[in-house]
Amino acid sequence: MIQIKTETLEEKATACVLLRDCVAELKEGIDLWIDEVAETLVPLLNFYEHAEVRIAAVLAMPEILKSSKAAIEKRLLQKSPFEKLCSDIIPALVEALVKEEVIKISAVMLDSLEDCLELSGPVLNIDQIKRFLSVIMDVLDTSMSIPKGDEASEQGVKVCACLKIFMKTYKGSLLQFFDQLLSPMEHMWVKDKTVKERKIALKIFTDVVEEFREEALKFCESELSLLFKACNDEEPEVQEIAAHGIGVAAAYGGSIFKPLVGEAVSALNATISDSMAFHRDYIMAHDAAVTALGQIYLFHKDRINASEKWLGYRVVNFVSLKRFSMIFGSGAEAEATLPPFWFLTAITAKSYIIMVSEDELLRQEFAYLPKIIAAFAEILWADDETLATEETVNRVNKQLRDFKSRLPSNIWSSILSTLEPSRQNVLQLSLSS
Repeated sequence: MIQIKTETLEEKATACVLLRDCVAELKEGIDLWIDEVAETLVPLLNFYEHAEVRIAAVLAMPEILKSSKAAIEKRLLQKSPFEKLCSDIIPALVEALVKEEVIKISAVMLDSLEDCLELSGPVLNIDQIKRFLSVIMDVLDTSMSIPKGDEASEQGVKVCACLKIFMKTYKGSLLQFFDQLLSPMEHMWVKDKTVKERKIALKIFTDVVEEFREEALKFCESELSLLFKACNDEEPEVQEIAAHGIGVAAAYGGSIFKPLVGEAVSALNATISDSMAFHRDYIMAHDAAVTALGQIYLFHKDRINASEKWLGYRVVNFVSLKRFSMIFGSGAEAEATLPPFWFLTAITAKSYIIMVSEDELLRQEFAYLPKIIAAFAEILWADDETLATEETVNRVNKQLRDFKSRLPSNIWSSILSTLEPSRQNVLQLSLSS
C-alpha cells in the first residue's frame, strides 16, 4: 500500500510539472483553459503529502500570470480575468509561505511571489496588504532563527526583494505601515545579532528610505541613531553598512536630514579617522564612510565647509568614473551640470569622486593643491582604463593646465618638487603634449 501511494504521489507531481510546462510553453495559447489550470494548481500550494507537488505548483504561479497577461496584451482576453487571477494567486502564495516548513521550498515560494508581484500591479485590498506585511515579517524572523549559514542569508535576501517590489507597487497604501516596515532595524540591530542580520535590516531600511524619501525619515529618528552609533562598532562590516545607510538617508532625506548633518559627519569621521582605517580589513568601511560624506556634500553642501571637511582627509592614488557616473551622470550630461572651475577630486579609500569649488581651494593659500596634483599625477602615471577612463584623464589634463596657468611659477615648481621623479616626468610630458 505504501508503494502504491508513493507511486501515485510521484505521478501527481509529474502531472503538475507537465501542466506547468504546458502553460510556460503555450503562453497565451492556453488562455481558454487558464482558469481551470489555476483552479487545479493553486490548492496544491498546500499539498503537504509530497514536496515535489508543492514545488511544481509554486513554480507554475508566475507562468499562469504570464500566460494571462500575454493573452490580454494580444487582445485574446479582457483585463478582468488577469486581475482576478492575481488577487487569487498572490494571497494563496502568501498563506502557503507562512505555513511552509521546508526552507528550500519557502525560498522557491519567495521567488515566485516576487515574480507574481512584478507581474500583477496593485490588486490587493488593504486587508490583504496588511496580511502580506505580517507574513513577510514573520518569514524574515523565522529565517533569522535558522542555524547561521547560507540558507538564512539567502532567505533574508529574498524577503528583501519581495518587500522592495511590494513597496513600489503599493506605495500609496503603505504610509500607515511604516512602523511595520522599519521594525527589522529595531529588532535586528542589537549586539547579539550577526553582521548578516544587520545587513538585511539595513537593506530593508534603505529600500524604505529610497522609496518614501523624506516621508520615511520622519519615522526614522531611532534608526538613524543606531546607524550613527554603529560607526564606532568594533566590527568593520558593521561600520561599512552603517555608513552606507547614512549615505542613503543623506541622499533621500531632504530637509528632514539637514538638522542631522553635523551628527552624521561626526559619526562618519569616527570611521574615517580610526587608527585602523587603512588596514585591509577596515578599508571598505573607510570607503563607505567617505562615500556617505560625498552624499552629504552633494545634497547638503550648505551645511559643510568643503575645504575643511574634505581635503584634510588622505587623497588616494586612483580614480574610478563609475561612482561619479552614478551620482552626477557622465559625458555631456555631466559637463552641462557643472559650474565653471569645478573639478574632480579623488579623496581617500579606493576612489570616491566629489566636486569641490576651485576658488574655495585657492582661497586656502594652496594648502591642498599638492595633494590634488599628486592624485592627478598618479592617475596619469597609472595609465589604466580600469582606474580612470579616457574622459577622466582628459579632464585631469585640462585642470592641470589651468592650474599651471593660474598659479605663480614658484608655487607650481614647489608642488612638482614634492612628487616622485616618475610622476613629475609623466605630468610634464602630459602638459607638453
